[in-house]
Amino acid sequence: MASVVSKATMIKALVVEDDPLIRMAACKTFAQAGFQVFEAADGEEALTVLRENPSIGFVFTDISMPRMDGITMLARARELRPGLKTLVTSGHSEVPLEEAFLPKPYRLAALRDMAIRVLER
Repeated sequence: MASVVSKATMIKALVVEDDPLIRMAACKTFAQAGFQVFEAADGEEALTVLRENPSIGFVFTDISMPRMDGITMLARARELRPGLKTLVTSGHSEVPLEEAFLPKPYRLAALRDMAIRVLER
């Protein structure tokens, strides 16, 4: 798979997912596409990572997670970083959000392609 993100303008992405296998697969997908990838297991950890890495410009998050769900985390993340690009996923029915939404289960190629579309907006 060719890198879709120029190394000169490498996009920093945060993957927020409580399932370690799904998180690992998503991180690998983004890394192969040329993103610099950070990860978090829940919303609270994600906010810490965002505070420590102010150049993160994209977040891919699950909705249902322990400690802090993805929707609450994104609301707080936008207070820290207005204009943050986001993609949300869930294994439950589609939730009406302003966010781009990718239902679980998803193909990793679909994840990559949807993330690129979100970033191009």
